[in-house]
Amino acid sequence: GNISFYDNEITLLVPTLEDPLGAQIVRNNGITVLEVGEEINTFYLPRWAGVDSETGKPMWYDEDGNETFDVAEASLETLSGKSPIADFDGGFNLYASYKGFDLGADVYFKVGHYIMNYMESNMLSDGTGIDANQRVDAFNYWRNPGDTDVLPNPIYGNEAQQSSDRWLQQGDYLRLRNLTFGYNLPSSFAEQIKFKSLRVYLQGQNLFTYAPYFNGEPEVGIGSGETSNDVFGAYNLYSYPHIQSLSLGVDLKF
Repeated sequence: GNISFYDNEITLLVPTLEDPLGAQIVRNNGITVLEVGEEINTFYLPRWAGVDSETGKPMWYDEDGNETFDVAEASLETLSGKSPIADFDGGFNLYASYKGFDLGADVYFKVGHYIMNYMESNMLSDGTGIDANQRVDAFNYWRNPGDTDVLPNPIYGNEAQQSSDRWLQQGDYLRLRNLTFGYNLPSSFAEQIKFKSLRVYLQGQNLFTYAPYFNGEPEVGIGSGETSNDVFGAYNLYSYPHIQSLSLGVDLKF
């Protein structure tokens, strides 16, 4: 097994025209920031306050911590401790054999990082994506006064879809990347059919992923959406998924 720990802090920034004091630089993606005293590329977003149960309007928090219906009044905040950089990652491998049978496994984990889930934003588009594919739970929107645990009223879709920590999710995951189960036929049998050895095996890739806090593919890759991102891993947006596969094989030695 192996594990790696990561820790970083910005201690100094060069002053710029936008920030003469050199205290904060908002990155080009508009959702992360470089700020003295914080982890590099910490998320910088308005805080989501939910949906008003009486009107279905989306709400955010202003700089005083009060709820507001106006996204322009929402306070952009540095979300300390929340960045695309994991606290630690690692993996462990297993190999075991017994009486001709063998079992091998490769597991990887990553913990302590955050991802803007734009895929979920698109799939729950609050009425802005009615001409595109949507998740079934996109129908769970506000309809009547008193509705709770619902999406905003679709008539406010353009406002509700603004970037905020509504779409920020912890990206922790554990993935079984490879699992192989094999059997070596007895040498006496292999020799009868003119082989030194004969092994059959079943191999599976990406069979299991545990991501308790993230809805979707937590292992953000390079795809059509992410390639233009100046902070790798800050968000997911239609990157190619990791393929799940099963294969049956035979190893022959002459």
